[in-house]
Amino acid sequence: MKIWNERSVNFCKLRMLILGDRLPDILSALDAHITEFSKAVHYFEPVRARVQRDYVSRDVQVESVEPDGKNVAMFLTSLPSQLLESFQE
Repeated sequence: MKIWNERSVNFCKLRMLILGDRLPDILSALDAHITEFSKAVHYFEPVRARVQRDYVSRDVQVESVEPDGKNVAMFLTSLPSQLLESFQE
């Protein structure tokens, strides 16, 4: 083993055996991450809401944008300044 390096045949075989043994755990962890990510994805309809001349300002915190985009302006105005700057960037 002292003469092994990352390209040694025996090292490659051992690495593949270890990965093969851990594959169910790796796939399970990957599935959990994809599931969590997909929970944060929101659907938007293909057609966006029409722009209004003015928007009634309300002191209401908007947590998410509706699928048809009707409350985009309200959502953006309710963002904290740091998140709004990040969005603008």
